[in-house]
Amino acid sequence: MWIYSSAAGWEEICFRRLLLQVSGFVFLVGASFEQHEYGFPRAAKRLAIAHTLRDAKVEYINARGKFTGPHTIDCTNRKGEVKSISGRRILIAVGGRPSYLGVPGDKECCITSDDVFSLPSSPGKTLVIGGSYIALETAGLLTALGLDVTVVIRSIALRGFDQQVADAIVEYMERHGTQFIRGAIPTKFEKTADGKVKATLKNLDMGFETDNDYDTVILAVGRRALTDALGLET
Repeated sequence: MWIYSSAAGWEEICFRRLLLQVSGFVFLVGASFEQHEYGFPRAAKRLAIAHTLRDAKVEYINARGKFTGPHTIDCTNRKGEVKSISGRRILIAVGGRPSYLGVPGDKECCITSDDVFSLPSSPGKTLVIGGSYIALETAGLLTALGLDVTVVIRSIALRGFDQQVADAIVEYMERHGTQFIRGAIPTKFEKTADGKVKATLKNLDMGFETDNDYDTVILAVGRRALTDALGLET
C-alpha cells in the first residue's frame, strides 16, 4: 500500500514479514527481521496484522524462518528462541527486493522504487530507469504531482504485455507531461557539488553518451527473490 500525505511527507507503509501456519500449509512469508518501518508505528502494524489473522483463525508467528528439512521450518524469534513447525505443503511467498544496474554510482546515487515514499521531501526533478509497469506507474504518479519526470527505456515499455496497449499507455503519459528517452542505458551516476545526481546515458543506436543532472534517480529494473537465507538446499 502506497500513500502520499502532505502532512506527514513521503511515506511507505510496509508490513512486517510473517510466518504463518494454517490448515496443513506453512506459508513462509519472510526470512529476516530487517524491514522498512515507515509510516505507522510498528506496534500498530503488528496489532492490525494480529487481529486480522486471529479473526481468520490463523496462527501468527513473528520470527525468522529457515528450512531444516523438506517439511520442517525452524522459527527463531528476537530472543533467539527456536520453535520448529512442519507442514505437508509449504508455500514460499517471501517477496523480493529491487535490483541494481551494476554500473558505477548506482547504489551510492540512486534509490529504488521501494524508497520513493520514504524520502523526507519531494523527489523534485526525477529520472526513472526502466520500462516496467513499476517504472511507469511511479513516473505517472510523480508527474501527476507536478514533478519534472523523465523515463529511460532500453528497448520497449511493458515487455510481456500487449504492445499496442503499452504504446497507448506511453503516448498517454507523454501527452500528460512525462518525458521518455528511448533506446538508451545508463553507464554511470555521479554526485554533483550541489547535491544533485549526474546521470550519463548511452544511446544504443549511435553509441554516443549524454548527461544531465537530476534531484533524484529511481531504479525500477527488476527484483530479486529473497530466498538466499531460507535453507532451500535442505
